[in-house]
Order: sequence, then C-alpha cells, then structure tokens
Amino acid sequence: PKPLVERVEKSPKPKRTKKKKTKKEKKIVEQLVLCPFCQSKIPENQKYCYYCGSKLVE
Repeated sequence: PKPLVERVEKSPKPKRTKKKKTKKEKKIVEQLVLCPFCQSKIPENQKYCYYCGSKLVE
C-alpha cells in the first residue's frame, strides 16, 4: 500500500536561536541638583560631588 501523502524531504530548518531577554535597566527616578561649584548634575541624596569632590550642603 502506498502512503497517502508522499513525504518530501525538506531541508533541515535552522534552529531558532533563543533570544536573550534584555533586562530593561530600571530607571531610578532621582531629583538632580546642580553642584554649587562646578554646576554638574548630581543626585539629591549625594553628600559629595562626583566631579569636583566638594561637599554638598544639605
């Protein structure tokens, strides 16, 4: 008996590469303050300026 559907040899499908889910960087909402000395933006909870190292008055 013949098979009802003739099997056609298909070329092997390329395996799907698993897409790594990129973790969305959590954006921390912080209020920025300008440094009184170098005018750079610094998060409000910082005690020292990142750039000039001056102590921030709270």
